[in-house]
Amino acid sequence: MAGDRYMNAVPFLQIIVLVSLIKPFDRQAGVFLDAMNKPYINMMLSLITFIVALSASLILITTIGFIGAAYAILFALLVTAMIKQYFMRKYLLVSFSHTLYYMIRFYVKVINKVLNPKKA
Repeated sequence: MAGDRYMNAVPFLQIIVLVSLIKPFDRQAGVFLDAMNKPYINMMLSLITFIVALSASLILITTIGFIGAAYAILFALLVTAMIKQYFMRKYLLVSFSHTLYYMIRFYVKVINKVLNPKKA
């Protein structure tokens, strides 16, 4: 992307790409919980995300280096996204497989529009 000097950043960027795919689900699930008058659950899950990320960062940075911070964020986000999916299923009957299907479909449409802007 910016030359050989930045090749050390590639693993960080790969992890951040995964985080950026999960984060919208996490954010929207929080919005739904707030809209369903369950802000306490959303706040507790935000606090859990922070605590898990902080704890995992402390452990992973000391054991594998700075890349551990990226892994810690990914891990914390995955944990809370799974818990939020539980609540989405419980309160709204939202299926993870349907969510995954529509997410992939959306990203394919966006990529197609970016690669073929005249067809849109």
